[in-house]
Parts: sequence; structure tokens; C-alpha cells
Amino acid sequence: DVRPADPDGSDAKPRLPRSRLGNVPFFEPLSDEERQTLAGKLRTEFYARGEPVIRQGQPGSSFYIITSGQVEVRVR
Repeated sequence: DVRPADPDGSDAKPRLPRSRLGNVPFFEPLSDEERQTLAGKLRTEFYARGEPVIRQGQPGSSFYIITSGQVEVRVR
């Protein structure tokens, strides 16, 4: 599924600023240049409460950074 970056369906694709990536421990070892490259590839997606982000057993090709809200992980 490709979903609009903005819940109102606009074409704007807000990006996570590269400076914020440095605040994520997983990305701390990256150089500023590497974070800049990564930040340029990120896109923001919005999910409604209770809406599945991924499902167990389905192939995945995305990496998610939760910047606000909460997620629940269930393993069956």
C-alpha cells in the first residue's frame, strides 16, 4: 500500500529533519552526510488508532521510525 503522506491527501511529503535522526540512538553512528542521505529518502505516513502498520508473515521492505504516538507489537 502506498498511502498519502498527509492525512488530508495532499501531495506534500513532510520529511524528518536530519538533525532529528541524530537523536535516534540507532542512527548516532552515522555521519552527518549519511544522515542527510537517509533523511532525503524518508517519508512521513500517518496511521489511525488501531490501524495495522505491518502484519506478521507479510514481506516487508520498509523501516519505521515512530516520531509520535504509540504502537503495539503482537506476535502470534
